[in-house]
This record gives sequence, C-alpha cells and structure tokens, in this order.
Amino acid sequence: MSSTALIVYGPEVARSGLTSLLDEFIRRRTGLELSERFFSIHSRKSIDAFYTLTCSTGGKHWPLVLDLFDMRPVCATIWSGPNALHLSQKLKGNTQPAQALSGTVRSLFFCDNPVTNLLHVSDSHQVMDAELRILRCRSLGDEATAWISLDSG
Repeated sequence: MSSTALIVYGPEVARSGLTSLLDEFIRRRTGLELSERFFSIHSRKSIDAFYTLTCSTGGKHWPLVLDLFDMRPVCATIWSGPNALHLSQKLKGNTQPAQALSGTVRSLFFCDNPVTNLLHVSDSHQVMDAELRILRCRSLGDEATAWISLDSG
C-alpha cells in the first residue's frame, strides 16, 4: 500500500547544501520517491502551533527551538511509497543524536544536541495533515522561488 510521509529539514539544512545529500540518502535507504518539495518560513506563532500538535512545546530547550526556527527557512519534503511514514520514522533516529541507532540520519549526520536535529518526521498521518496545513500557509513555494525571496529580504 502506497502512502506518504512529511520530512522537514531544519533551517541550517535548508541553506547548507545538505538537502540533496539527505534526499539521496533517504531515497537509497527507503526506496521512497520525493514527490514534492517546498520552503516555508515559520513565525513564533506557527512554530508553537506546529509543535503543540505533538505536545512538544515544553522543556528547557523550547526557547532555543523558537529562536532556531523564527523567521528562518525550512524545507518541507513529501515522500511517497509503501509504508512511507513508518520507513521515514525508522530512518530518522533517536531525538538524542548520541543515542540514535547506527545507520539512521541522526547517527550519520551527527549534531551535538536534539534542538538542532537535521530533520523532523511526522508522528502520524493525522499529525502530518495538520503540520502540512501549517507549513503550506507559510510557504514560499518551490526551491527557486524560496531562494529568491530569502536572498532579497
């Protein structure tokens, strides 16, 4: 059964040149196909709405999350294929990069803390639909349009 998964690359990935590398890594490891990509710019309000969906707005790191995403680009990717969401969640790895299983994104593309993880994967299809509504409201469009907008602003 074919399904979809939302994978969101964080602000640093969106500007770093890692996007293509992560795309290829996900494609090779899961067999999924990238069916859509668009860029969004979060506001503090949209970040709060996005993470409230999974009750993830508390804790000592929350102010850092707000600062990381506020008015910065994210790259939303939609992947299609059999068991897309399950495969994407498995490939993501543990929130704590040092505890991520070998071979996951968070083990191989290591960062030093959970706040600046390279990507987000939806928890469920219901959450994914709500996340997509939030991201699409803040969308800058496809890659070329997004970069022109970001570079001129």
